[in-house]
Amino acid sequence: MWRRVSQVENAPCLLTHLDRELKAALLDRGMNMPQFVMFDDDQAFAIVLKKALLKHGLHCDVYARVDDFLENADQNVDLFMVDLAMPDPSGVHWEFGGLLNVSKVRDARGRDTPVWVLTGYDDARIERECRRNGADKVIFKGDDIGETADDIAIHWRWRNGDDRRRFR
Repeated sequence: MWRRVSQVENAPCLLTHLDRELKAALLDRGMNMPQFVMFDDDQAFAIVLKKALLKHGLHCDVYARVDDFLENADQNVDLFMVDLAMPDPSGVHWEFGGLLNVSKVRDARGRDTPVWVLTGYDDARIERECRRNGADKVIFKGDDIGETADDIAIHWRWRNGDDRRRFR
């Protein structure tokens, strides 16, 4: 059963400890972790996905609202991930509120940093609409969060020239 983050005792502290531990291990090996930022109003999903991405060596900060991130916008970010079905910047929950958030990130950070949309809708029309609104890629959130993390990691490595032999 899923529980909201506010109901999970010490969840942020545990996650911060895991982040530090994994970062230290990767830095000891001379690896630099890519820095992702995810905007998702379902914090329970976001925390589980964050943990799954850490297993791939990908660090991800989670924000429930784009405005919370933009207040500290000097952070170096390699990738933004925006949930499609979340509140728009005014706080009204809307099926495609994430598209307004894509635009807000684009306005603040320009086109240099990729923005991917996460969605539970597997529909080509939705993917076209996301791309028309500035998304670089659309990732389908399936029932298995581990598979979603695998997809993100594969697409990230493909985008950056890693693991190309595996796809031929």
